[in-house]
Amino acid sequence: MDDLYIPRKLELWELAILSRVPPARRAIERITSGVLNMRWAIVPPNHLRTDKGAYEIAERLEETLRNLNGSDGGIDVLLSAITRDLLTQSAAVIQRLPAEEDRLFGAVAIPLWEVLEGKRSLPADTFTIYGSSDSDGNLLPSPLERAARAATAWVELFERRRRIAGLGKPNILFGFDSSSEAEIELFRAYLELDDGAIKTIGGKDLKVLNLNPQNETEFLFKYEESLVREIAISFGLPPREMGITTADRQETAGFSATSAFEGAILPIARKIYRRIEAELVSYFCPGYRLLLNESEPRTQTQQVKLASLLWDKGVISLNQVLIATGHDPIGPEGEYRKPTP
Repeated sequence: MDDLYIPRKLELWELAILSRVPPARRAIERITSGVLNMRWAIVPPNHLRTDKGAYEIAERLEETLRNLNGSDGGIDVLLSAITRDLLTQSAAVIQRLPAEEDRLFGAVAIPLWEVLEGKRSLPADTFTIYGSSDSDGNLLPSPLERAARAATAWVELFERRRRIAGLGKPNILFGFDSSSEAEIELFRAYLELDDGAIKTIGGKDLKVLNLNPQNETEFLFKYEESLVREIAISFGLPPREMGITTADRQETAGFSATSAFEGAILPIARKIYRRIEAELVSYFCPGYRLLLNESEPRTQTQQVKLASLLWDKGVISLNQVLIATGHDPIGPEGEYRKPTP
């Protein structure tokens, strides 16, 4: 673990700043909330599925995960830290903690920036979750790194719009047909003098031309929308999840939520929960598994119908039906399968 190396093009302080840019922060929060809403359950090894004592251990494992570190927060705190690190830095480091009276083990996320900057050495009992890699095993840039150009441009655009609003940019131009250069300079000084007076202008050769700044304003808003779209795509989210609904071919929020779940939330949730299963659940209690319900919470009604159909056909057990519908298994008696005709 001491040779932990995360290739990146941006410095850690740059990533920290970009993660607070509103569109990027919204994307991170949307994916994190989706990961936290995933349903899961702990089950015993297959050869102990009829052992009541094994289910009691499974219940203790669930209780340990849900209240992982007591007053320091349960599994939601750990999941939030892991998800954020993966989305921003392509990796997350977790330290296992010893058992206490009220739990079988503990676990905390180690701030990755402290490790990479040499401010903290990695403890012995740690494991790392990495983000996506290419076919050669090279770690790919994080979603935030992919969105960096658009996030930076968004900040610059925000500042430009703020300056325009603060300056009160005029939308008219005064034209004089027969004035001298000295008279024009005097007129400019008169207009720019910040004395709070209401300025009036007269003259037989005065013309007022409309500069129509609305065209620039419209362009800036469209440019902002394109930047937010780019940030959304970098995180695997549909633009609607970022508040962009113009030119949206799919007009339902449900379709957008499903796309976000399948394209952005489920892939990272699988990666995290599988590592938690291997490095925490099975590490401390070999053979025990963390089953993740990979159905979208919004489609729970359809999931119940599917689970009921599989139960009626004798394909899955009662415990599997309970887990699929967001409930805890009930023990050995739940391994019963409905007889097929």
